[in-house]
Amino acid sequence: MSAPLSNSYGRMRVGASLPFLVVALGWTGLSMLIPAGIALHLGNDVESRVFFYYGIIVLLISSFVAIATWKRRPGKNLAKRRLVSLLAVFVMLPVLLAVPVYDLLPEYGFVSHYFEMVSCLTTTGATIFGESGNASLAIHFWRSQVAWSGGFLIWLSAIAVMEPLNLGGFEVVGTTFRSVGSGISKTSDSVVANRLANYARSLLPLYAGATAVLWIILVFAGEGWIGGLIHAMSTISTSGIQYRDFGAGEANSFAIELVVFLFLFLAATRLVYGVDRDTTPVLRPLRDPELKFAIFCALALPLALVLPQLISEPSMEARMASALRAYWGSAFTIVSFLTTTGFESAWWYDAKQFSGLQAPELLLIGLACAGGGVATTAGGIKLLRIYALYEHGLREMNKLTRPSSIGGAGASARRMRREGAYIAWIFFMLFVLATAATMMVLSVFGLDFETSLALAVSSLATVGPLAETAIGGTFSYGDLGTGTKIALATTMVVGRLELLAVIALLNPEFWRS
Repeated sequence: MSAPLSNSYGRMRVGASLPFLVVALGWTGLSMLIPAGIALHLGNDVESRVFFYYGIIVLLISSFVAIATWKRRPGKNLAKRRLVSLLAVFVMLPVLLAVPVYDLLPEYGFVSHYFEMVSCLTTTGATIFGESGNASLAIHFWRSQVAWSGGFLIWLSAIAVMEPLNLGGFEVVGTTFRSVGSGISKTSDSVVANRLANYARSLLPLYAGATAVLWIILVFAGEGWIGGLIHAMSTISTSGIQYRDFGAGEANSFAIELVVFLFLFLAATRLVYGVDRDTTPVLRPLRDPELKFAIFCALALPLALVLPQLISEPSMEARMASALRAYWGSAFTIVSFLTTTGFESAWWYDAKQFSGLQAPELLLIGLACAGGGVATTAGGIKLLRIYALYEHGLREMNKLTRPSSIGGAGASARRMRREGAYIAWIFFMLFVLATAATMMVLSVFGLDFETSLALAVSSLATVGPLAETAIGGTFSYGDLGTGTKIALATTMVVGRLELLAVIALLNPEFWRS
């Protein structure tokens, strides 16, 4: 994946000069044609016509705007402009995405559909369509497709927009861009202009190829063609959107969960495309701190839940089968919520019963806050920031016992910026404060403490199914009030852009420059 950066950037490509919003608008129009074909295949002519007509209208609008802005010079500070455009995409594009679904299901109200599309585009996966919802398969496919597109946008913007600004987790490690005092890096506008187009061509085959491979495997494992594609797209994008519980009631549920489990690790490490390119060789996968942290959670945490109960039983052999089911249910669900996907294993209930935990939802809330890898589709605080705090804690304890020692001797320590742990701690505190602020806003709308906590963490960490799991009962996002949905949609955008990027956008010096 290092080929795009080796090209000369002295000349700006024409495609790279198109505004970010225009490209996103054109992609939206093309995307609407796919559920139109799905609905036509399923025999629903009304849904097919609605998606087709709106898709053509959006394509025409985007074509006119593209012609008007063709070969337009992007101006100075392009990296900062792209960050503002990314914010505009998450706020404005869901309006267009919600229009065809609102036309088909007006009884939910436009605000609810806007909330749904913000949730999909940010890969949160919170849905107003509960078990009693009347959304068709084509609409569920549209939700999953929007989330899949949003996942690629997030993955692409992490390397093409966030890294030149030293944001999105790249502030913890050294990058090829020179950082300045405010945390925003200066780099050539010609480099940034082609960066988005070059990496889009490089990363889209990887992203689509992984989705296609998972889709084919799920189909062979017993999923339907459309249902398998929905689950494949929601797994790769970590949105957690489901048409029905994958593998539910199937004899091969374990095989389906195992395949999804392996693909979830794509959201636990940035080594998928090799972030340490050019000046530094790529870290070996087993030495990557993010991947090691995810493997530890997948193996050790379920063992900590199962092993004490297994040892305490006098007839340990008799309960071995139940222990294995509980171990797998814990491992799958832990990795799913760690990567902010939100799938529950078919054996998660067995795991809760076997471990005897009174409040296993607190474990899932903590995992969702931790999040996945930097420059992935996962949300949360990110594993690399947690690792930086862990390394800093070890270093401080080592200084207490050996004051004359010299830190930074390890390979991982050399990869971290000198102020990486400091910035990671700032982000952690901002995440806590943002969670508290969101809870205060939700309490104004009459929600209790437990519900506010679950909704705040699920929206800020972009793992929508967490609220339904933690609150339980008959909870549904569709039953929330208009003000609550607007507050949660805002929090989803903030959580997806990440708090340091929002702070940068609120900095007056950011706009003056």
